[in-house]
Amino acid sequence: MKTPSMRGCGCWPSIAGRPTRSPSAGGDGLRSSRGQRADRRPPRRIVRPSRGYDVRVTFDATAIGRRPSGTRTRILGLVPRLLDRSVAVRIVCNQGTFGDAPEMARAEFITPPRGLRGSGYLTRWLRGRFGFGAPEHTDDRLVVDCFPWPGGAGSVGVIHDLRHLDEPGWRGRIARRVIRRGMESVGQIHVVSEATRDRLAREYPDMDTPVHVVPNGVDASMFSPGDPEGTDLPTLRDRRLAPLSYLLCVGHLEARKAPDIGLAVRVGLAMRGIDQPIVFVGKGPFLPEESLAFLRADYPRQEIGRVLRDVDTVDLPALYRNAACVIAPAREEGFGMAPLEALACGAPVVASDLPAHREVLGDAARLCRTDDVAAFTTAVLDVIEGRDDARLRAAGPSRAANWTWDRAADAFMATTTASARSPMGPGK
Repeated sequence: MKTPSMRGCGCWPSIAGRPTRSPSAGGDGLRSSRGQRADRRPPRRIVRPSRGYDVRVTFDATAIGRRPSGTRTRILGLVPRLLDRSVAVRIVCNQGTFGDAPEMARAEFITPPRGLRGSGYLTRWLRGRFGFGAPEHTDDRLVVDCFPWPGGAGSVGVIHDLRHLDEPGWRGRIARRVIRRGMESVGQIHVVSEATRDRLAREYPDMDTPVHVVPNGVDASMFSPGDPEGTDLPTLRDRRLAPLSYLLCVGHLEARKAPDIGLAVRVGLAMRGIDQPIVFVGKGPFLPEESLAFLRADYPRQEIGRVLRDVDTVDLPALYRNAACVIAPAREEGFGMAPLEALACGAPVVASDLPAHREVLGDAARLCRTDDVAAFTTAVLDVIEGRDDARLRAAGPSRAANWTWDRAADAFMATTTASARSPMGPGK
């Protein structure tokens, strides 16, 4: 997809609480509160949204990398549905963030100036502080997924999870301060689940910023039971998984996602003489390859498993549909996209008993106490030995049908007319 580049330096939209360039300013640009000249750069070329739209929204996606992530999935799911609802959408992102995704063709793109295209915290702070790469027309909403958030009544801060609040020591203290400052500056906050909103209210009971639940969803055209196009077998063969029956863990390989619990379950099965390989899908600092190598040496006659770090989203449905069991042992979760996608594909899911999992997965998944290896192993055995397999496979698709991107887009649209300030809780 061709991504037009917006040269020079602009400012956040006026809804973000920062002044926009006045047409009468001429070559003087913006002036700070002290009367000093704040911008000597020439004005950028302005690409205004097409007429006929009822609402205009800008998504700041500069913090998104090219790897699959919850933020990237959310924008890919929301934007096409918002465009269908007469919303003009602009996306500020780094070059190649969304590749050639056809569903994004109707959106307008802005690339930040060279040198400020990274996704690091400092780079994002500089863009927000000095207004690099933002559109110069007044939008109804400016949606930002990652901190720091720009201020203003029309700014929307999105919280996917509250993992940083659990960081020990100075990291946790800084995270709490950053989140509080962000909540005080924006007009409203979007969270992906009731569980996240409830915890946010407990952590910050004195905040008066309105919090709206705009959930994630599943693309039913991609994640569905069965293999209507007959593409599963070639995909599995490319990954050297056919004709294996395997356990599956999908997610960023980090401590929060608890891949060590998946490894412990595999060890428990190996000790029982059960030859059931485990497949990890994702990238991250955790290295299951090393543990699998040691386990392979202890049980040379078993197919222990493997790690797939380069799986595209289009290949995930095949992996879900052919898994004997999907394990989601996360220690902290804001929504639970991977287990929900697995439910939509008709795969049995064993997940950690977290508030977000209870809300999203319900009784369509087998929930186990967090970090309880024995409970996870027992649940997985019940699935692969047939005692709980049929029930979970039947319940999954109907449960996942409750979480669609159309529902998410409707919730997002409802917030565009919400009051700017109201007590913390559901948006009025």
